[in-house]
Amino acid sequence: MRRWGRETRNSDLNHRNGVGFIVRNNIKKSTRNLVGFSDRIILLQRNASPTNINLIQIYAPTADKQDEEAEELYGQTQEVLRSLKPHEITIILGDFNAKVGKGRVDDVAGAFGLGERNGRGELLLHFCKEENMVIKNTFYKLHPQRLKLISEKRTTTQRHYNIDRLRDPAVADRMKFELTELWASNNNNPGLNDSPDGIWNNIKQNILTISNAFLTPTTTKKNKPWMTNEIRSLMEDRRIAKVEQQQQRYTEINKTIKQQCQQAKENWVIAECQEAERMHALHDSVNFQRKVKQITDITKKAPIPALKHNGKLILDPVDLCSTWKSYAQLLFEDQREDRQPLNCEDWSGPEILESEVQHAMKVMKNRKSPGHDNVHAEVLKIFDSKHLTYLFNRIYDTGKIPNDWLKSTFITIPKKVSPKDCSDYRLISLML
Repeated sequence: MRRWGRETRNSDLNHRNGVGFIVRNNIKKSTRNLVGFSDRIILLQRNASPTNINLIQIYAPTADKQDEEAEELYGQTQEVLRSLKPHEITIILGDFNAKVGKGRVDDVAGAFGLGERNGRGELLLHFCKEENMVIKNTFYKLHPQRLKLISEKRTTTQRHYNIDRLRDPAVADRMKFELTELWASNNNNPGLNDSPDGIWNNIKQNILTISNAFLTPTTTKKNKPWMTNEIRSLMEDRRIAKVEQQQQRYTEINKTIKQQCQQAKENWVIAECQEAERMHALHDSVNFQRKVKQITDITKKAPIPALKHNGKLILDPVDLCSTWKSYAQLLFEDQREDRQPLNCEDWSGPEILESEVQHAMKVMKNRKSPGHDNVHAEVLKIFDSKHLTYLFNRIYDTGKIPNDWLKSTFITIPKKVSPKDCSDYRLISLML
């Protein structure tokens, strides 16, 4: 379930407003975008054939609210509609808190409405006429109880590695040995790919090959962390009792399993909370936050806020990438004049020593996000430093830097609660 209601009107701290979707697991894969525009409007976009589907969920102000709030809602909805592609299917769902009444109204409302039209109903009809939309549930007859919605008075492509396995000395030694063997078998000809790009690509390919073999997480089904072997054994006994149709024994085992699960979970939570308190006392904020998320099972991401550029909503992924690219280019634009290249007959200098490379690798921080090349610092540290030393000297001699090192991945971190523009984000660059 996705919900958008963090920002409330008039500093309302009761969080009374909020809209969201409940999505089945078999539909989740086709969801390509989820954008929250306010505490009353949210958009879910789905990939479909022959055309994509846009679902807009709204929660209109109730009758006791000012008409200006309802007009503002429809204005915001029109702004969302203008940002969508006209050939795609768009459906607006939710609670409109309006009565359009009985009787057909052009091609907008059918003959099977309910009751007498009110002011909010007039506003809804006017909105549908402007946006060329129809109120579908008024075109076929339903029981009046199913038409009545209100009363007038109402109160988230890169492979992830398990780097923690390198803490095991046996795994680290084995990886180092396999890296050495793989490098020797793939680089018999020293003159092959002697450019900085070629050398780095060979190093990267060898590292990724070994990382895939040793550090790829297992895809087995995740068990509850508090599950014990005794409970698993009881589950197997319960399964056998069900197969043999021993209903009384099955019921007794099932009751025992529930009791033990409850007790095991309680013991696990107590132990984890004590560990979190210990981390907090040590001022280890990173691991403390990680432990809290693990205990509370907070893994779902909030909806992506809408992004505006030059006053226009941007929803298409291609347009979003283009907008961020333009913003980054403007942000890092260099206004200085081009410097004339220096003329020097001898560019040679002292070679980079292997001891210098070893020291640099030693002081590299662990547990940092890798760049787009997916090479972790922990794996680089077990790689033979003489090959990296040769690479750095080739870069120094030729003046050419591998193309991978000239690229970076930007991570956007909001500066405020509801960012609407690129400038409302802080950019963090992930480099090699």
